[in-house]
Amino acid sequence: MLLAWEFSAPMLLTDREIASLIILAAIVIFALVRDRRGTWSAIVGVLRSAFAGRLLVLYAAYAGYVALVIWGAATTWLWHAYMLKDTIITAAAVGFPLIARSITGKGDGGHLIRDAAKATVGISALAAAYVNLESLPLVAELVLQVFGVIATALAVFAARQENGKPAVVFANFVLVMIGIVLIVATAVGVLNREWTGAEVVGTGLILAMSIWLPMAVLPFAYVVGVISALETVLTLLPWHNDRVKPPLRVRFAVVLGIRGRLRYARAIKLQWLPRLGQESTFKGAMATMRELRAEARASRTATHFARQPDSDARR
Repeated sequence: MLLAWEFSAPMLLTDREIASLIILAAIVIFALVRDRRGTWSAIVGVLRSAFAGRLLVLYAAYAGYVALVIWGAATTWLWHAYMLKDTIITAAAVGFPLIARSITGKGDGGHLIRDAAKATVGISALAAAYVNLESLPLVAELVLQVFGVIATALAVFAARQENGKPAVVFANFVLVMIGIVLIVATAVGVLNREWTGAEVVGTGLILAMSIWLPMAVLPFAYVVGVISALETVLTLLPWHNDRVKPPLRVRFAVVLGIRGRLRYARAIKLQWLPRLGQESTFKGAMATMRELRAEARASRTATHFARQPDSDARR
């Protein structure tokens, strides 16, 4: 059974999204008018970096994974066609940063889970979801977003200046006022709107999707993080062995030795790289990996107990 709301507005861009696209286009056009060659060069450089060969493989794998997740959700009526636009936005705006943090971050799987929770059910995420229930008229959206962009740029620029604190305070005040206007306008719009049953269900499903989709992306992000960390380790090992690759059996032992754990893969540094790089037997490499895991566990336990007095003091 299809929801009646599927044939309504959610597949279209809201006034807020249209305003964002207009402002983005205006910024690009302004940059091109001021310095066409430099702007084009920067755009081409960014596109080349973003669509490098190996990244295209990652994008394709991520798109396939998300499509599989969506297919599974559709079979349980958690996803419908009218959610496509919001799904793409969520997968790009929340999923890609999670994957990037899994590659560049220093934490383990627990850190990824906390990042996903902040991005989906944190205060800022919930506030964003709330104000997106209603859009202002296009002109009002343009005015507020222009002021928001200017205030954000002012805050970033002034924070780097010695005497920039008053400007930062003023910029933050403007941003807070914009937030209050959006909250009040959303409340008025939601209360005055005549909601149908299909709209209530549809809105609830979209809000739920903005939570379960990032959580469903976590396993993919975790695997990407493990592969990236392992790739870095295997690339560095020859540099600790007179630029000679360790035997395949040693590299295989390293892969087995992390036991699929991101924490162990990222722990292979400092003294462990020279030791593993100079190993020649599978047994020796596995023994080294056992020592590494034991040290990683001990370090984590020590860190946990070191934080305990601070938490007790705060209580």
